[in-house]
Amino acid sequence: MAAACVGTRGMEATMTGLLERDLSEGELAEAVRALREHGVLRGEGSFAAISGLLGCCNSRLMSAGTRIEGLSLLSLIVEESPTDVFVQNCVSWIRSILQVIQSQDPPRVVSLAVFVLRSLLAHSSGIPELSREVSTNHIPGLLTSLLGLRCQCLIPALEGIRSCLLSYPRACGSLRGKVTAFLLSLLDSENQQTQELACQCYSLLPSLGSGFSQGIKHTENWERQMQSVICSLHGVFRQLYQSSETDTARYEGSATELELPSLEDDGVHSVLQLVRRFTALAHCVCLLLREQFPAPVRVPASDLLSLICRVVNVSPKNLSWHGEESLKLLLLPRIHSSVLDILEATIIACGPRLLPFSAVICRLFPQLLLSWAAVKGMANIPSGQERPYSSLRGSIYRVLESWVTVCGISSGVLQGPSHHSDMLLANLLNDITPPTDVIKMSGFVQLGAKKQKVSEVGVNEFQSHRKRDTSVNIELCTAALRGLCSIILHCGSIVKEDTHRRLQELSIPLLLRLQQGSDQWLGPYISSECRKELYRYPLFNTDP
Repeated sequence: MAAACVGTRGMEATMTGLLERDLSEGELAEAVRALREHGVLRGEGSFAAISGLLGCCNSRLMSAGTRIEGLSLLSLIVEESPTDVFVQNCVSWIRSILQVIQSQDPPRVVSLAVFVLRSLLAHSSGIPELSREVSTNHIPGLLTSLLGLRCQCLIPALEGIRSCLLSYPRACGSLRGKVTAFLLSLLDSENQQTQELACQCYSLLPSLGSGFSQGIKHTENWERQMQSVICSLHGVFRQLYQSSETDTARYEGSATELELPSLEDDGVHSVLQLVRRFTALAHCVCLLLREQFPAPVRVPASDLLSLICRVVNVSPKNLSWHGEESLKLLLLPRIHSSVLDILEATIIACGPRLLPFSAVICRLFPQLLLSWAAVKGMANIPSGQERPYSSLRGSIYRVLESWVTVCGISSGVLQGPSHHSDMLLANLLNDITPPTDVIKMSGFVQLGAKKQKVSEVGVNEFQSHRKRDTSVNIELCTAALRGLCSIILHCGSIVKEDTHRRLQELSIPLLLRLQQGSDQWLGPYISSECRKELYRYPLFNTDP
């Protein structure tokens, strides 16, 4: 006990000495982290030290000039104090944080206050006698103050709102309408962090308020919100690409579109705003599918796949490089990438229950790969340069891997129409084949009045000294190899013999070149991750 008292008194003296120095915010944060590492406040006999720090903290919170120091101390006390001290002081701490939020302090002070608030709400929600008082008397005021923060404090405001929704969802139900309108106004934000936080908060709205018996109300809220987002995605896509659509797919559900902000008048700005809106709404769908939910829900797989197919059916060949369509064509890969995220989230959420839709899902992979093959005139990309649409194609292979891993041999990959299988295999082989430098030499001889071409030789032995980026195409090649290995592992026994032969003709010589330490340029295989995936292929290969 004596040793503990000496330790706490020493820590209190150390902290007081540090505060008397003119430390920067970063240095003060380092000091607080170091004090937490020692854990002196957690032991017996720490009450006196905590009382001393509390007095020091409160005095610094009262002055605008020392509020950063006070909040730093409070963050230490909140995390390190024992339960009885926390219960005794939590409400007064929340009031102090609310005063800081309502003040005109700089954004960095408000951000630190929200950081402390997140800890207070997370810890208090697990203590019944404390959570009842906080939820009844403080959450509505906190949420209202966070919604009213000025634009410079938008990120801290969203982080605070998210913390309230996570820790006290029932108490936030009375302000659902205001929170919803606030979040929808931010989905078009150009700031990615703002948009991400707004989507995260929006995905939490179905769990607000009372869930009634067995969470029936929460289930209804989730399904209604999911349908509204799907309906809005259809509406946004119609505004963007209606003139380029070739089918008549439309939303057939009963939901209505969300009340989103009006569009800007200018054509270019409105297109960019619509694309940001589409990607944000797609991310909301992914979060609704991925995040844990307190009640069972029915995933509208058919409606989601209908949306995905509608979007994928608009390809570059439906658009031109002239006028406003050129901007829509430039942004189409981003739209397709968003629906691929939805497809992957649906696969993970539903698993083998998607098997009735396997033919539709398997058709999407070769369709997308064909749409985003190399553009005309760029089929032979020089080695050391990024292949066109590599990010999007890598996403296709990652979703393919998820589908095969979840459903195994029943997935239907490489088992449907032969042209679909051949197209998928050809793209896989193309994206895992290392690039080569080719120099063509042609000769002519004079035969009477005509020149006749006598030879054309492709030579890859000439090593040119050109600018190269050694990191290009690594992610694409790795994703393609992982997709291929997954297919061979789960479906190798039914893959055609000719397919196995073509894969071996590519992989075995390449493996030998890697083993021999070839001096030739091997493109993405300079990465250990690509080489590891290539070595996995023979391990998974099964002769039919």
